[in-house]
Amino acid sequence: MQSATLVIHAGFEMAVLLRYDPEQDTAPCVLTVVTGATARRILGDALSAGIPLAEDPALTRLLARRSPGSPIPEAQYENVASILGNLPNLADI
Repeated sequence: MQSATLVIHAGFEMAVLLRYDPEQDTAPCVLTVVTGATARRILGDALSAGIPLAEDPALTRLLARRSPGSPIPEAQYENVASILGNLPNLADI
């Protein structure tokens, strides 16, 4: 979880951890997808670690279809970019 840049979630039922380092990545990548009690734990851990959270159930479900390590689909670049654009300086994350 330490390499996560952002956690997009659907309430407490599902969460997708993303990594995006503009110096290394051509697009944000899915690190992992978690559900249930694990999603609740990850959300708490991310909050404690200062990793930004964004609640977007539809986007969470779309990204959850990706395999860990896969870049997000091009069709979702704009959605994820708008969330990332609202974060503090990515270099500080």
